[in-house]
Amino acid sequence: MHNESSIKAANGLIVLVFIVAAAGAAFAEPITYTYDATNRLIYANDNGTIIQYVYDKVGNLLQRNKPLTVDHPFKDFGNVYVGTTSAAQTFTISNVGTGNLAISTVLINGPDNTSFIITGDTCSGGTILPSTTCTVQAAFSPSTLGSKSANIQITFSTPAALTLTIPLSGNLYVRIARTPSVYFSPLQDAYDAAADRETIQSQAMTFVTDLNVNRNITVRLDGGYDGSFNTVIGQTIVNGQIHTSSGTITITNIKTRK
Repeated sequence: MHNESSIKAANGLIVLVFIVAAAGAAFAEPITYTYDATNRLIYANDNGTIIQYVYDKVGNLLQRNKPLTVDHPFKDFGNVYVGTTSAAQTFTISNVGTGNLAISTVLINGPDNTSFIITGDTCSGGTILPSTTCTVQAAFSPSTLGSKSANIQITFSTPAALTLTIPLSGNLYVRIARTPSVYFSPLQDAYDAAADRETIQSQAMTFVTDLNVNRNITVRLDGGYDGSFNTVIGQTIVNGQIHTSSGTITITNIKTRK
Protein backbone atom coordinates (compact mmCIF):
# COMPACT_ATOMS: atom_id res chain seq x y z
CA MET A 1 0.00 0.00 0.00
CA HIS A 2 1.25 3.46 -0.87
CA ASN A 3 0.02 6.43 1.17
CA GLU A 4 2.52 8.91 -0.16
CA SER A 5 5.89 7.93 -1.49
CA SER A 6 8.28 8.65 -4.33
CA ILE A 7 9.45 6.05 -6.80
CA LYS A 8 12.63 6.96 -8.59
CA ALA A 9 14.10 4.96 -11.45
CA ALA A 10 17.56 3.58 -11.10
CA ASN A 11 18.88 5.39 -14.16
CA GLY A 12 17.38 8.83 -13.56
CA LEU A 13 14.68 10.13 -13.27
CA ILE A 14 -12.24 21.41 -36.56
CA VAL A 15 -19.05 19.97 -41.79
CA LEU A 16 -17.08 21.68 -38.49
CA VAL A 17 -16.25 18.97 -36.08
CA PHE A 18 -14.28 18.62 -32.93
CA ILE A 19 -12.36 15.37 -32.98
CA VAL A 20 -14.04 12.98 -30.55
CA ALA A 21 -11.74 11.17 -28.21
CA ALA A 22 -12.17 7.43 -28.25
CA ALA A 23 -12.72 5.62 -24.98
CA GLY A 24 -9.54 5.83 -23.04
CA ALA A 25 -8.14 8.78 -24.94
CA ALA A 26 -7.70 12.35 -23.85
CA PHE A 27 -10.24 15.06 -24.44
CA ALA A 28 -7.88 17.68 -25.75
CA GLU A 29 -9.42 19.52 -28.66
CA PRO A 30 -7.35 20.54 -31.68
CA ILE A 31 -8.29 23.21 -34.20
CA THR A 32 -10.51 21.56 -36.82
CA TYR A 33 -11.43 22.72 -40.32
CA THR A 34 -14.15 22.65 -43.00
CA TYR A 35 -13.40 23.02 -46.74
CA ASP A 36 -15.71 23.69 -49.68
CA ALA A 37 -15.90 21.74 -52.96
CA THR A 38 -12.95 23.70 -54.36
CA ASN A 39 -10.83 22.85 -51.31
CA ARG A 40 -10.98 26.36 -49.90
CA LEU A 41 -11.01 26.71 -46.13
CA ILE A 42 -14.43 28.08 -45.09
CA TYR A 43 -14.57 27.41 -41.35
CA ALA A 44 -12.16 26.77 -38.53
CA ASN A 45 -13.02 25.93 -34.94
CA ASP A 46 -10.49 26.98 -32.35
CA ASN A 47 -11.66 25.59 -29.00
CA GLY A 48 -15.26 26.82 -29.41
CA THR A 49 -14.62 30.00 -31.41
CA ILE A 50 -15.85 29.64 -35.01
CA ILE A 51 -13.92 31.49 -37.71
CA GLN A 52 -15.56 31.94 -41.14
CA TYR A 53 -13.46 32.64 -44.25
CA VAL A 54 -15.11 34.73 -47.01
CA TYR A 55 -13.79 34.88 -50.61
CA ASP A 56 -14.50 36.95 -53.71
CA LYS A 57 -15.63 35.42 -57.02
CA VAL A 58 -12.10 34.58 -58.11
CA GLY A 59 -11.11 33.01 -54.83
CA ASN A 60 -9.25 35.80 -53.08
CA LEU A 61 -9.71 35.89 -49.32
CA LEU A 62 -11.76 38.97 -48.40
CA GLN A 63 -12.20 38.63 -44.66
CA ARG A 64 -12.23 36.37 -41.63
CA ASN A 65 -15.37 36.56 -39.48
CA LYS A 66 -16.15 35.11 -36.07
CA PRO A 67 -19.88 34.35 -36.34
CA LEU A 68 -20.30 32.38 -33.13
CA THR A 69 -18.77 30.99 -29.98
CA VAL A 70 -19.78 28.21 -27.58
CA ASP A 71 -18.85 28.56 -23.93
CA HIS A 72 -18.17 24.85 -23.35
CA PRO A 73 -16.51 23.32 -26.44
CA PHE A 74 -16.58 19.88 -24.81
CA LYS A 75 -17.87 18.28 -21.59
CA ASP A 76 -16.82 15.29 -19.53
CA PHE A 77 -19.49 14.42 -16.97
CA GLY A 78 -17.16 12.33 -14.86
CA ASN A 79 -18.31 9.18 -13.11
CA VAL A 80 -22.10 8.61 -13.03
CA TYR A 81 -23.66 5.42 -11.72
CA VAL A 82 -25.57 3.18 -14.15
CA GLY A 83 -29.29 3.92 -14.00
CA THR A 84 -28.83 7.46 -12.74
CA THR A 85 -28.62 10.83 -14.51
CA SER A 86 -26.07 13.56 -13.99
CA ALA A 87 -26.81 17.20 -13.44
CA ALA A 88 -27.42 18.95 -16.76
CA GLN A 89 -24.72 21.03 -18.41
CA THR A 90 -25.78 24.22 -20.23
CA PHE A 91 -24.04 25.08 -23.49
CA THR A 92 -24.49 28.69 -24.61
CA ILE A 93 -24.12 29.49 -28.32
CA SER A 94 -23.44 33.19 -28.87
CA ASN A 95 -23.79 35.13 -32.13
CA VAL A 96 -20.75 37.37 -32.05
CA GLY A 97 -20.94 38.27 -35.75
CA THR A 98 -23.00 40.73 -37.78
CA GLY A 99 -25.40 38.31 -39.54
CA ASN A 100 -28.24 36.09 -38.33
CA LEU A 101 -27.55 32.45 -37.46
CA ALA A 102 -30.41 30.06 -38.31
CA ILE A 103 -30.32 26.66 -36.55
CA SER A 104 -32.23 23.76 -38.06
CA THR A 105 -31.62 20.85 -35.66
CA VAL A 106 -29.97 19.90 -32.40
CA LEU A 107 -29.39 16.22 -31.67
CA ILE A 108 -27.03 13.77 -30.04
CA ASN A 109 -25.08 11.38 -32.21
CA GLY A 110 -21.98 9.29 -31.89
CA PRO A 111 -21.03 5.83 -30.63
CA ASP A 112 -22.84 6.09 -27.26
CA ASN A 113 -25.64 8.50 -28.19
CA THR A 114 -28.20 6.67 -26.02
CA SER A 115 -26.12 7.39 -22.92
CA PHE A 116 -26.65 11.15 -23.20
CA ILE A 117 -29.90 13.14 -23.29
CA ILE A 118 -30.97 16.64 -24.34
CA THR A 119 -32.80 18.14 -21.38
CA GLY A 120 -33.38 21.65 -22.76
CA ASP A 121 -33.08 23.39 -26.12
CA THR A 122 -33.84 26.98 -27.13
CA CYS A 123 -31.82 26.68 -30.34
CA SER A 124 -33.64 24.23 -32.66
CA GLY A 125 -35.65 25.90 -35.39
CA GLY A 126 -34.65 29.34 -34.20
CA THR A 127 -32.58 32.25 -35.38
CA ILE A 128 -29.87 33.80 -33.24
CA LEU A 129 -29.68 37.52 -33.91
CA PRO A 130 -26.36 39.34 -33.55
CA SER A 131 -25.32 39.80 -29.91
CA THR A 132 -27.87 37.24 -28.68
CA THR A 133 -27.64 33.62 -27.58
CA CYS A 134 -29.45 30.32 -27.40
CA THR A 135 -28.81 27.38 -25.07
CA VAL A 136 -28.75 23.61 -25.11
CA GLN A 137 -28.75 21.48 -21.95
CA ALA A 138 -27.48 17.93 -21.91
CA ALA A 139 -26.97 15.27 -19.26
CA PHE A 140 -25.22 11.91 -18.94
CA SER A 141 -27.52 8.94 -18.23
CA PRO A 142 -25.64 5.65 -18.71
CA SER A 143 -27.46 2.32 -18.81
CA THR A 144 -24.31 0.16 -18.97
CA LEU A 145 -20.85 0.27 -17.45
CA GLY A 146 -17.78 1.71 -19.15
CA SER A 147 -16.51 4.89 -20.73
CA LYS A 148 -18.99 6.65 -23.04
CA SER A 149 -18.62 9.28 -25.75
CA ALA A 150 -21.04 11.08 -28.09
CA ASN A 151 -21.65 14.56 -29.53
CA ILE A 152 -24.16 17.35 -29.50
CA GLN A 153 -24.57 18.13 -33.20
CA ILE A 154 -25.98 21.58 -34.03
CA THR A 155 -26.80 22.07 -37.73
CA PHE A 156 -27.20 25.54 -39.19
CA SER A 157 -29.20 26.49 -42.29
CA THR A 158 -27.59 29.95 -42.23
CA PRO A 159 -24.70 30.08 -42.76
CA ALA A 160 -24.85 27.04 -44.99
CA ALA A 161 -22.48 24.11 -44.45
CA LEU A 162 -21.90 24.93 -40.79
CA THR A 163 -22.27 22.13 -38.25
CA LEU A 164 -21.08 22.59 -34.69
CA THR A 165 -20.23 19.39 -32.87
CA ILE A 166 -19.63 19.42 -29.12
CA PRO A 167 -18.02 16.23 -27.75
CA LEU A 168 -19.46 14.64 -24.64
CA SER A 169 -17.94 11.96 -22.47
CA GLY A 170 -18.64 10.21 -19.22
CA ASN A 171 -17.05 7.75 -16.87
CA LEU A 172 -13.50 8.78 -17.65
CA TYR A 173 -11.81 7.94 -14.42
CA VAL A 174 -8.45 9.70 -14.56
CA ARG A 175 -7.43 13.26 -15.25
CA ILE A 176 -4.41 15.49 -15.42
CA ALA A 177 -5.16 18.37 -13.06
CA ARG A 178 -4.43 21.29 -15.36
CA THR A 179 -6.62 24.16 -16.67
CA PRO A 180 -8.69 22.84 -18.30
CA SER A 181 -8.31 19.31 -16.98
CA VAL A 182 -7.71 16.52 -19.50
CA TYR A 183 -9.50 13.21 -18.94
CA PHE A 184 -8.50 9.60 -19.62
CA SER A 185 -9.52 6.07 -18.80
CA PRO A 186 -6.26 4.13 -18.44
CA LEU A 187 -3.71 5.34 -15.97
CA GLN A 188 -0.97 4.69 -18.51
CA ASP A 189 -2.49 7.11 -21.05
CA ALA A 190 -2.61 9.84 -18.39
CA TYR A 191 1.00 9.24 -17.40
CA ASP A 192 2.13 9.22 -21.04
CA ALA A 193 0.44 12.62 -21.61
CA ALA A 194 1.59 14.29 -18.41
CA ALA A 195 4.18 17.05 -18.41
CA ASP A 196 6.92 17.45 -15.85
CA ARG A 197 5.64 18.45 -12.39
CA GLU A 198 1.99 17.76 -13.23
CA THR A 199 -0.47 15.88 -11.02
CA ILE A 200 -2.53 12.90 -12.20
CA GLN A 201 -5.74 12.27 -10.24
CA SER A 202 -7.72 9.02 -10.21
CA GLN A 203 -11.15 8.14 -8.89
CA ALA A 204 -11.53 5.54 -6.15
CA MET A 205 -11.81 2.39 -8.26
CA THR A 206 -9.83 -0.65 -9.33
CA PHE A 207 -7.60 -0.73 -12.42
CA VAL A 208 -6.47 -4.10 -13.73
CA THR A 209 -3.28 -2.93 -15.33
CA ASP A 210 0.41 -2.30 -14.91
CA LEU A 211 1.84 1.22 -14.93
CA ASN A 212 5.15 1.83 -16.68
CA VAL A 213 7.02 4.84 -15.32
CA ASN A 214 9.55 5.31 -18.09
CA ARG A 215 9.91 9.05 -18.80
CA ASN A 216 12.48 11.41 -17.38
CA ILE A 217 9.89 13.59 -15.60
CA THR A 218 8.59 14.05 -12.07
CA VAL A 219 4.82 13.59 -11.57
CA ARG A 220 2.31 12.98 -8.78
CA LEU A 221 -0.36 10.28 -8.87
CA ASP A 222 -3.13 10.98 -6.35
CA GLY A 223 -5.89 8.37 -5.95
CA GLY A 224 -9.16 7.85 -4.13
CA TYR A 225 -11.23 10.74 -5.55
CA ASP A 226 -15.01 10.87 -5.95
CA GLY A 227 -16.64 11.30 -9.39
CA SER A 228 -16.20 15.07 -9.34
CA PHE A 229 -12.54 14.88 -8.31
CA ASN A 230 -13.32 17.25 -5.43
CA THR A 231 -13.06 14.92 -2.43
CA VAL A 232 -10.91 11.95 -1.51
CA ILE A 233 -13.29 9.17 -0.47
CA GLY A 234 -11.02 6.14 -0.39
CA GLN A 235 -8.25 4.52 -2.36
CA THR A 236 -7.44 3.65 -5.96
CA ILE A 237 -6.51 0.01 -6.41
CA VAL A 238 -3.97 -0.93 -9.08
CA ASN A 239 -4.30 -4.67 -9.63
CA GLY A 240 -0.90 -4.87 -11.26
CA GLN A 241 2.58 -3.53 -10.83
CA ILE A 242 4.25 -0.13 -11.09
CA HIS A 243 7.42 -0.59 -13.15
CA THR A 244 9.98 2.19 -13.02
CA SER A 245 12.85 2.69 -15.45
CA SER A 246 13.13 6.48 -15.60
CA GLY A 247 11.79 9.53 -13.81
CA THR A 248 10.07 10.00 -10.47
CA ILE A 249 6.46 9.42 -9.43
CA THR A 250 4.99 10.33 -6.05
CA ILE A 251 1.86 8.37 -5.23
CA THR A 252 -0.87 9.01 -2.67
CA ASN A 253 -3.93 6.88 -1.75
CA ILE A 254 -2.87 4.17 -4.18
CA LYS A 255 -2.81 0.49 -3.27
CA THR A 256 -1.14 -2.06 -5.53
CA ARG A 257 -2.09 -5.73 -5.71
CA LYS A 258 -0.39 -8.44 -7.69
